[in-house]
Amino acid sequence: MFFPALTCSDVQQLLLFARRYFARNHTLPEAWSKVMGPKQWATISEETLHKGFAAWVFLQSYCSEGMMAKGVRISHGQMSKLAVPLQFLQQRDADGNVVYMGFCLGNATWAALFWPVKFFRDDSSGFSALYLDPHGEAEWQFLLNPMQWQVLPTKAADFEGRIYMVPDEAKTESLLNFFLRSASMRKSLLVADMKLLGQFLDIPDFPSKSLRQDLLLALVNYAAGGDSEYVEQIEIDMQKPEKPKVIGDALDEFVYGELPGEDQGDYREVAKEVETKKKFGWSMAEQKWKAVTNPKKQKGKRAPKAKAKAASKAKPKTMPKSKAKPWKISRSALRSGSKCDAPDEDAAPDEDAEVVVALLSIVATCCVLIVALYYLTSLSGVLYVFCSVMTCFFGLMCL
Repeated sequence: MFFPALTCSDVQQLLLFARRYFARNHTLPEAWSKVMGPKQWATISEETLHKGFAAWVFLQSYCSEGMMAKGVRISHGQMSKLAVPLQFLQQRDADGNVVYMGFCLGNATWAALFWPVKFFRDDSSGFSALYLDPHGEAEWQFLLNPMQWQVLPTKAADFEGRIYMVPDEAKTESLLNFFLRSASMRKSLLVADMKLLGQFLDIPDFPSKSLRQDLLLALVNYAAGGDSEYVEQIEIDMQKPEKPKVIGDALDEFVYGELPGEDQGDYREVAKEVETKKKFGWSMAEQKWKAVTNPKKQKGKRAPKAKAKAASKAKPKTMPKSKAKPWKISRSALRSGSKCDAPDEDAAPDEDAEVVVALLSIVATCCVLIVALYYLTSLSGVLYVFCSVMTCFFGLMCL
């Protein structure tokens, strides 16, 4: 294959071409870094995945069933949040006929998951009850009009060795009433949810721009339908003081530390409490770990009886043996040759007496060495005298 010869001008053109058309040689404007904008989407988790799947199922049904032509808005799908889990729910039409009945397994805001239910009746005994369809499958349901749904209370009953759920028709209650009666369920309602309900139910004089408590009371009064006892019970329940939330304990600190860095930003309250405790040099996780590793240091206060019992069983402490102190010999005692008395502990130490005792011990040691040299060696007289003098000299040097 023949390649034409390239001149210097051709090479310059190629280099210019490379700088002009290759992306690695250019920097994008600052505006391109803001394409994604600030993060406004939830971090992927099990809850967000369930909610996203339920929203996708609702959107498919919204398009396939032509809900828009029926006056249903996409935002109405969020009313499926009112589905109470682990309860038998039934839907009635405008004439009061039961359209659907199932056992609610839970909801994911945009849709609720139900298990089909079958009705059982024994003609001989007149026993009638409900039971979960063993051959059924979980299915999605959309609560587009909460006023059409009711909660059916049931009681478990044994019939011929099988467990059935006996419904109590007299205690059947509207789904909205049952939902608002529970404090935990009321707390799950957002302000946007209450405004959506107020708009959908067309509540007269609904305070759409008021506080959360006013919106909640307006929904309660509408759901009560003139039942003052129901409203009074909920108002008393709302006035009870809320239990303070314990944030930043040992479990929160441990779980927060195990989360990835990108997910820790979603739990700012927990992070703030954990960091505050760490700044003060105290950590719940460390304290708990020390309590496990050193249980002896984490003893609580004992009862008076236990203290008395422990004191009676305690062994008497033995006094530590005092170190033997050498007797101090004074100069007068050495001169007179009298016996030395025991030292007085309160008296000040006599430095001269200590020097005399040390001198006597060194002289005695030198005498022993000289005698040993005389009997164990066959040294001449001059060498023997030299060794004796050197022994005394080194003894004085040690002093």
